[in-house]
Amino acid sequence: MSLLASALVAHMPVALLGFNLEDILISTGPWVLVVSAIIVFIESGVLFPVLPGDSLIFALGMLHDRMGLSLWLAFPVLIVAAVAGGEVGTSWAPVTDVTCSRMTRSF
Repeated sequence: MSLLASALVAHMPVALLGFNLEDILISTGPWVLVVSAIIVFIESGVLFPVLPGDSLIFALGMLHDRMGLSLWLAFPVLIVAAVAGGEVGTSWAPVTDVTCSRMTRSF
């Protein structure tokens, strides 16, 4: 990894939480792909804005050699997680819309 890429990943904080993505990815060890897929799924489906989905995928691509992860395995898994999260979010839209409209009518 080049010096510039290493410096970028080392100083890439998650929005306002103070976490370092490199530390998070390396500390998860063999579970890095599962943890990354869960984060991408939740961010895509629930639109939880604090999760580092895009930054996580970028850091995962840069650090895949250090973690012993194959990009040919990681990217299809993350694509499926993002699409599945989007589908779950879309299927929950009518339920949350009814709940939100009932709440606004009660006020």
